[in-house]
Amino acid sequence: MGYNVDAETNPTVGGAFAQIGLSDIYIYAGHGAEGRLEFYNYNNHLYGAILANENMDLNIYNSMYINQQQNNKFANAKCVLYMACEAGATYTGTNGSYNLVDETFNKGAHYVLGITTKIQSFQVDDWLGFFVQRLTEGYDIKECVRFANEQSGVLQIPTGQYIYNEVTQTYEQIYNPHNGLPIHHIGDDTQYLNLQ
Repeated sequence: MGYNVDAETNPTVGGAFAQIGLSDIYIYAGHGAEGRLEFYNYNNHLYGAILANENMDLNIYNSMYINQQQNNKFANAKCVLYMACEAGATYTGTNGSYNLVDETFNKGAHYVLGITTKIQSFQVDDWLGFFVQRLTEGYDIKECVRFANEQSGVLQIPTGQYIYNEVTQTYEQIYNPHNGLPIHHIGDDTQYLNLQ
């Protein structure tokens, strides 16, 4: 219904960054960490990032910073979804604490959501499918998030910790159960995006 849609596989940092301000609905599904989105090349080497703030204690080549953008830079973005590990979590370093979701909202995006823990890609795929299904049915963002979490059910979220299994003599991932995806979100979730 009049929305500009752009889909890219393995976008450049600059290309992905530009789309936040150009898209009505921006969905990033990829790699992330506390306070940032990460971009890897085909050899699985980190080559760039979109960071919440330039004061983060990180030296990542080819980085772009949300806080350096002019106010209302992302005012066209009605809904921004950062579907990446820990993209909604707050980064804390020696220069302070910074959150990608909050910084994006502060620069004009109407609604921003990010995942706060490590996750598995199939969990994002399922959640996004439920979210978009509800959008196409004409519901507001709040209901889309609720429905996606409800339909995703109890997810086993990786903790990043391992326990040694003496029977198999291997280390096994420890998981925590969580109802839907663990998220941090801010903004106007009463919007109807009308993707019918």
